[in-house]
Amino acid sequence: MGDIFGHHDRRPSHDRSAWTDVHVRILDDDLREVPEGVAGELYLGGAQVVRGYLNRPDLTVARFVADPSLPGARLYRTGDLVRRRRGVLQFLRRADDQVKVRGFRIELGEVEGALGSVAGVFCAAATVRVDAAGTGSLHGYVVPEGGTTLDSVLVRKEIARLLPEHMVPQSITVLEALPLTLNGKVDRKALPDTAPDRVPSPLVNVDADRRARLESLSPGWQDVMPLGPLQEGMYFQSVLDGAGGTDVYHMQPRFEFSADAAVDVRSLRAAGDALLRRYPNLRAGFTHAGFDAPVQFVPRAAEMPFREIDLSAVATEDIDREVRAVDEAEFGTLFDLSAPPLIRMVLVWLPGGGAHLVFTQHHLLTDGWSQTLMYAELFALYEFARTHGTDPVGLDGALDKLRTSVITCDGSPKRIARTPSRPGRTTSRISGNPHSWVVRDQADVLRCRCSPGFSSNRASPSTFASWPDVAE
Repeated sequence: MGDIFGHHDRRPSHDRSAWTDVHVRILDDDLREVPEGVAGELYLGGAQVVRGYLNRPDLTVARFVADPSLPGARLYRTGDLVRRRRGVLQFLRRADDQVKVRGFRIELGEVEGALGSVAGVFCAAATVRVDAAGTGSLHGYVVPEGGTTLDSVLVRKEIARLLPEHMVPQSITVLEALPLTLNGKVDRKALPDTAPDRVPSPLVNVDADRRARLESLSPGWQDVMPLGPLQEGMYFQSVLDGAGGTDVYHMQPRFEFSADAAVDVRSLRAAGDALLRRYPNLRAGFTHAGFDAPVQFVPRAAEMPFREIDLSAVATEDIDREVRAVDEAEFGTLFDLSAPPLIRMVLVWLPGGGAHLVFTQHHLLTDGWSQTLMYAELFALYEFARTHGTDPVGLDGALDKLRTSVITCDGSPKRIARTPSRPGRTTSRISGNPHSWVVRDQADVLRCRCSPGFSSNRASPSTFASWPDVAE
């Protein structure tokens, strides 16, 4: 084993004793090896990995996962975020310090660092509280330096200048000391829910007029929040360009199905709807009317817009031109930013029984790096719907099952090869083994399973994630 750096004092501790048949792996959220110097979660494997926790099946499932590269082997998930540099493992932080609030991934350490940088703050902590409706909110806690008095409102204003809006805690609580665990770490579960000087302050003030405006756009809307600086720039550019009939922030991935894929339209639509339920940001709309600055609002529910186009009777020599025309028309059709969802799906039937699937979305919803994971999950949901039905409850829990059941596949993977077309567009062809596929995008590999019937032209051994039996 390489050296592992200490937790807080940054001094290296050395362990050069030999462990028999024990290896370490640094993997990302999808159990993929990360390159040298890139942060990932530390996993342990080998003969010394036990079967699980005694009488704790919940912890066993959370911490012990199937090894994606060794059939029948298991890995222990340590929960430590590390990176490898020149054979040395450097401890960065606990992996569970990353949380998700309002569709944004937030590093609690960054929030705590900003709080700790405020004059007069001795130490700080941050945590997420979930209300009865299931909505998470970020909250900060600070301990003043000796002889110093802190104003929680002023502390919040100070860090608002340091952090993007979605990382600013909704409240700051001043404490005499932070609760600690027996080993000296901050005990987030023991942080108080309320305190005398806890001052809730909404990120967006919604008065009666603004509420009426939002209700007119999205009856029963779920959430509203300000835009980050990059989003705000995109929004204004789209509004200005839209007046002239164009929008440079459209994105358009495309997928090809071979004739034997037997596309199941009902399952495809159900998968699209499940994706929108899973990610509130994909349901978002945007407006500045009646607000001091543009805001993002999230409808409580939405369905993926879908339509079919039948080009099956088009002559073979004309089909490429006709398909391109569909893509061009979709890419050039503007979204009304205040009428979500800002994503749509078109399925084009081709001569011979194949199909062309094109998605068009606005860049305000996701960044480019999210695309691979997003569409990998879409096709995983599609396969689940084909196999187990389109019941929303089953689909909404499907991906969680997938992540805990990774096995090795004999044979060749499917691969979606993404090739650049015009800016903002990619074309993907699904190919390979009829039982699995792998998405590769700029050295990014995401594993999931899909149905037989895609065209086959490239193959190499790989692992894939399979759906556990629903009876499990």
